[in-house]
Amino acid sequence: MDTASHLVIGLGLGAMSHMSPEIAGNPSLGLAVTLGTVIASEIPDIDYIYQIKGTPAYLKNHRRWTHSVPAWFIWPSLITLGLSLIFHGRRGESYGCGALLPYSSTWGPIR
Repeated sequence: MDTASHLVIGLGLGAMSHMSPEIAGNPSLGLAVTLGTVIASEIPDIDYIYQIKGTPAYLKNHRRWTHSVPAWFIWPSLITLGLSLIFHGRRGESYGCGALLPYSSTWGPIR
């Protein structure tokens, strides 16, 4: 798929998430989920930056490290960390959650 298709799918997933009452009732959570789905749908194609070095370099490096099995774990972790820093809150059940375990032992309530 091309970049525009990835964007449309990310926006569609973000829009579908607003069907959930928890997300629809919380504008900042809705924004975080929508941003997360859009970023997650676009980030594997960040290898487009190789286009600066020319088409041969781009074709050689396209879908290599950005689409690898380790990236399946790296991309979601980085996106989650980035969004949690931006939105300053932990989400989970009403009694709170340990969102950064095992890296932080803090257990906090939903804000």
